[in-house]
Amino acid sequence: LPGVPPEGLVPDDSRVEPPGPPEPLMVSGTWHKGKPHPEEIEVIFDRPITIEQVHLTDRKGRQVEGDYFQSMFNMAVIIHPRRPQEVKEGMSLDLHWQVVDALDRRGEGTRSFSLRRVDR
Repeated sequence: LPGVPPEGLVPDDSRVEPPGPPEPLMVSGTWHKGKPHPEEIEVIFDRPITIEQVHLTDRKGRQVEGDYFQSMFNMAVIIHPRRPQEVKEGMSLDLHWQVVDALDRRGEGTRSFSLRRVDR
């Protein structure tokens, strides 16, 4: 191709920034048609992770209780809330996480999310 050197294009590894620790990308709730409350809450991470600790709390510090399990190629935590009537679209939730990825990079912290609604 025009402009390509005869030896080809060789990436310069010194210009590649290594990824940081695993981070959550979003928190959403799944509402099924005709249902007033979400069936589940999804916490999506930026890569596959091993969970050491993950939980959600509302603005009053109450934990969103229910069944927590991992899904989506180990990139998500799915929560089936015990009291779905307390979960509202747009509510603020604090995510507390402590996770590790396949290369032993540890991610931990607390971040606030506004619950995004996904209709199914």
